[in-house]
Amino acid sequence: MKRIALWLLPLALLAAAAWWLLDGRAREVKLAAARVGEAVELAYATGFVEAEQPVTVSARITAPVRQVLVEEAERVVRGQPLILLDDEEQRHALQQIAAQRRLALQDERRILALFVRRQNIWHNSRRRLAECGLRLGVDVRRRVCGVASADVRWSVA
Repeated sequence: MKRIALWLLPLALLAAAAWWLLDGRAREVKLAAARVGEAVELAYATGFVEAEQPVTVSARITAPVRQVLVEEAERVVRGQPLILLDDEEQRHALQQIAAQRRLALQDERRILALFVRRQNIWHNSRRRLAECGLRLGVDVRRRVCGVASADVRWSVA
């Protein structure tokens, strides 16, 4: 019982001191009339900002981000770049495609040169064949004429 009294006595003294300081009455508050005034330009508050229209932010390709071009809470406009992507992989792909294009152009030139060469060979062969045909026709005519003249000579003799 003595122990409880030892604890209750300091607690009662503390409660009495608190009541004496606060005097058991509410604090006074000064009232002010509401009036129209200037609005504050900048207000800090926590919460979420929701766009009036839904916005989708996406990249046309996938690549690592090299640099962020805007700061958080910075105002942006449609079409403004927000980040810079690493284009090393795309540059290598472009160089490879350019090399393939050069090879394809070389192949095209080589094939066209072969085609022109074969076409010239074909035209020359046709011309020679025509010349040979003419010569053959002349030779046949000479022989026919020769046979006919021999027949005439033989029949006259």
